Amino acid sequence: MPRRIAGSSLVIALLAVTVFLALVGSWLPREVASSTTVQVTIYRDLYGVPHIYGDDAEATAFGFGYAQAEDHLQVMRKDFYQATGRLAEFGLGSVDSDRVSRLLHVPETAAATYAALSADHRARVDAFAAGINRYILENAGSLPSWVLPVQPQEVLAWFHYGRIIDQWQIATGELGAGGAASDIEPPADATGSNMWLVGPGKSSAGAPILHGDPHLPWTGSMQWYEAHLNYPGVNVAGATFFGYPGIAMGANDFLAWSMTDNSVDTADVYIETLNLLNPFQYLHDGAWLNLEAEIVSIKVAGSADRVFTNYYTQHGPVIGSGSGVLYAAAMSTFEDIPSNSDVFDLNAATSVAAAFPGSRVPAVAKWNILAADRAGNIFYLYNARVAHKSEDYNWRQPVDGSVSATDWGPFLTIAELPQSLNPTAGYLQNANNSPWTTAPELNRNNYPSYLAPGNWLGDRAKRAIELMVSQPTFSVEEIKTTGLDDLSLLARGLTPLLLDAWDDLGSSWPDPDGRLAAGIALIDGWDYLGRADSPVYALFRLWVDDFYALGPSFGRENLRPVGSVSVADQQKMLNALDQATTFMMTNFGRLDPAWGDVHKMKRGSYVFPLAGGNHSLPSLRMTNTDSFSSGVWWATSGSSYMFVAALTDPVEFWSVRPLGESEDPASPHYADVSALYSTNQYKRVWMTLEDVQAHQTSATTLTYSPEQPPAVGGIAELPDTTEGSNDGAASTAGSPDGFARGYAVVAGGIVAAALAATAGAWYARRRWPG
Repeated sequence: MPRRIAGSSLVIALLAVTVFLALVGSWLPREVASSTTVQVTIYRDLYGVPHIYGDDAEATAFGFGYAQAEDHLQVMRKDFYQATGRLAEFGLGSVDSDRVSRLLHVPETAAATYAALSADHRARVDAFAAGINRYILENAGSLPSWVLPVQPQEVLAWFHYGRIIDQWQIATGELGAGGAASDIEPPADATGSNMWLVGPGKSSAGAPILHGDPHLPWTGSMQWYEAHLNYPGVNVAGATFFGYPGIAMGANDFLAWSMTDNSVDTADVYIETLNLLNPFQYLHDGAWLNLEAEIVSIKVAGSADRVFTNYYTQHGPVIGSGSGVLYAAAMSTFEDIPSNSDVFDLNAATSVAAAFPGSRVPAVAKWNILAADRAGNIFYLYNARVAHKSEDYNWRQPVDGSVSATDWGPFLTIAELPQSLNPTAGYLQNANNSPWTTAPELNRNNYPSYLAPGNWLGDRAKRAIELMVSQPTFSVEEIKTTGLDDLSLLARGLTPLLLDAWDDLGSSWPDPDGRLAAGIALIDGWDYLGRADSPVYALFRLWVDDFYALGPSFGRENLRPVGSVSVADQQKMLNALDQATTFMMTNFGRLDPAWGDVHKMKRGSYVFPLAGGNHSLPSLRMTNTDSFSSGVWWATSGSSYMFVAALTDPVEFWSVRPLGESEDPASPHYADVSALYSTNQYKRVWMTLEDVQAHQTSATTLTYSPEQPPAVGGIAELPDTTEGSNDGAASTAGSPDGFARGYAVVAGGIVAAALAATAGAWYARRRWPG
């Protein structure tokens, strides 16, 4: 059962320590930290990817921090400020953003985690931060004044923020939620991603081959950073987010893994009934419990500090209020973090069994995971940090917090989660679809109903399955080709319906200038592919959007058979065709511009044509657009790091992503990989020292001494806290007007929907990974 953090540093330390261990345990070896000076060499390859070879893990961490700072320092520094609630202090963001970080105890968790780390673990975090600071020191004269040195606690804060903010979004979303997940529609917050995996028997290489493809925004904090880390016993490559000192997805010499978003419900909202005689008390099992209050002060550039009071119940932070009630959020990584987190020791893991032992509780909150090892095992896990709880409630909407029947029980172990090891089909795939459609041998009745409601498959997963069963074996090149597949199953299903509607109604449909007939002639017989040279894709994509905007009687996932579409829906099809052809003629003067001529991506001053699907017409390769200007749909998200890893000896690794390794427009690695992405090419990721040195363009050797004094930067000051007890009113120590402020917040609803809505919208796209 969750416990409240009420200001005790000991309790916070015990609860928070494994947050960090969960994600960087693999990167932090177990030997005691050395006090000797160590060396690290950063080799840059033809694409600017750093290959970091250190004398030990500590040296490699130092080099990794330095390399990331070379390429992405300012974005990374802002991320650390965001996690610790300091954006407003430097004029880089809003007080609302900072307030969320403080409400969720991110700085406190980071500080407590750091204090509780073992000496060797702390040394690795210190080394990573020291590498960043070494670069800051060397370039101090050219950096903005807000780029202060980084404290190791800030690295931990960014880890924790990446997990907890997703749960905050779920909780704020549930404030107005109702109803369970649908069996035919995807989860509401699914952002997309693909992955598939063939075992040795379905691989012409005789070894497992993994394809990963997270779908995320291409810029900002969610942009991927590619690297190769090598230190004694570990040789790992792949991608991570700025400010993370380990590889999030990729492969080492023995294990390959990838992830997709499973939109698991890792947060719940509780309705807390207030005492009408004392608004600082709430009801639980017939007893009145005291709210706990914390006063936080947020610095604001050019303005006075902003002071807030945050409130907590036994379920979690208060995120809203109503008439006589408060709403508190229980979040699965906010408290009760498991004590043993080596389950996600992926960077150094040498087998599927070692990486995912069934007795462990997941330390990170979510993700579908595919993994394979050198021994030939292939594995799927519906990873979820979810508690045992009553199935008598709809957990997708607020539940009654006044009864213990709704309290969370222990978290499920890995053995209790849906999973599949070495299926007879010889392959596994997931494109955000349900576990029951990822591993059909699973019986959903064997798992809690709240764990993975629905039975969704989706067009991307259907297409992946279609490809996986299309041939007996796959080579590395063939797996790469599947990742670039841009056939739209929705187009393949809708096209015959549109043509049938024209056959039925076209002869009497107004078409004075022949636009509709010309559009039908263009669409008739097309291949449903989003190739850059396709003359049909732009028109058909517009038609799909216009058709569904008219509200037909069937959705994208439940198309009607040919001949069974109602006249009303057929009329909507032709009305949509009228709208789409009008748009094309107005904006392009033609119906058939090549898709790549009107669908592009921009990297600074560089512009590249793109193939690929999108939310309107999903395909495996996704290149989503969010704007149309100057006659172009501009793509800004979608397939963000496409990689193929074959567990041969040595490992064969290929990748491509939309943006280059550097954020400096003057760098040759600012848009070099963008050109590959635009032309459907992967690049090699070299993983042996011989290959790395054969393809290096530079080599930088650094020395690091763990005895170097730490730089001064700092994280947010911890709040003054007021601790309530169960037999009296909440204290307001440290704030003379705390009671008045607290009464206003609780009774007047200042902690309510405004904060929830603002912060929820602010972070609407923040996911790790997609």
